[in-house]
Amino acid sequence: MTDKERWTAAEVASAAEPLDDRDAAMLAGLRRFYEEQDPVPDGLVDRLKFAVALSELMTEVAELTRVPTVGAGVRSEMAVTRTHTLTFSAESLTAMVTVGHSGTSARLDGWIAPPRELAVRLRMDGRELSTRSEPTGRFVFDNVPEGFVQLVFEIGTTTVVTPLFEL
Repeated sequence: MTDKERWTAAEVASAAEPLDDRDAAMLAGLRRFYEEQDPVPDGLVDRLKFAVALSELMTEVAELTRVPTVGAGVRSEMAVTRTHTLTFSAESLTAMVTVGHSGTSARLDGWIAPPRELAVRLRMDGRELSTRSEPTGRFVFDNVPEGFVQLVFEIGTTTVVTPLFEL
């Protein structure tokens, strides 16, 4: 029999309730116990902050250039798709991304120069998508919700990030 099977209905209902003063007192007691018995070593928090800041310094930030696109005028009853092209330049790579909008989602078609296969991530509010570029440098993210996003390129030990841009 598992622990979950041993729980009574009252215990299950109690676990779903918000924390109260009794819970806060119990958690405070646990905190005091660990602070006395197994304290955080002096300087550990500062060393961790420094390590994170150092890794961020080693990240290349790509510069954004917007490329205007000229739309072809076509009469149609179909939904209009609007597109724009962005170019990101860093020391390690240049990436051109064409963003096509349709409804409330977007498609990103990208090309990396010099062309190569590498990990590409798309960060957005609360989640992240990932793919690999083809040996030709091409990559795609489809059905991306509109909003602010950021591309991250992993080139060996080097990370290149783009500024936030809006889809």
